[in-house]
Amino acid sequence: MCKKNSKIHLCTCSNINKKEFFAYDNLNHPILIKWTLYRFIKNEWVGMDGMLMEPIEEFSKELSANFFSNEMNSKNCFDFDYQPNEGDNIIFHLITYTKSGKKIKTSSQYKNEFISLIYKRKQWGIDVYDPFYNTTEEIEKGF
Repeated sequence: MCKKNSKIHLCTCSNINKKEFFAYDNLNHPILIKWTLYRFIKNEWVGMDGMLMEPIEEFSKELSANFFSNEMNSKNCFDFDYQPNEGDNIIFHLITYTKSGKKIKTSSQYKNEFISLIYKRKQWGIDVYDPFYNTTEEIEKGF
């Protein structure tokens, strides 16, 4: 079972006690970060067009894209054996709960409330893939 032991700990356990991993937003609501890790496959038009959703710069002052990038570059935040490949992509979504632990909202329910990092030149940087021209596959996900 995962234990919270750093600012960011990317846990893949299905049986985590989510309350142990809560942080708190500006209104003192418990929040949890959901993440999904993708492997870059290829650049190629996928056969459809649409509008690209741009990531946001921050969920809060403390949870910014720069914070995630700095943490990811300073240590291995994953609870599994993982070495990033050039082009890997991680997407963070925020889940907000009531004080009693009931889910209020998930940022993925809204158009562009996500933070995206791409691994380039041996470091994680703030960037996003165009889903109409870049193909990726999910590697892992968790909280």
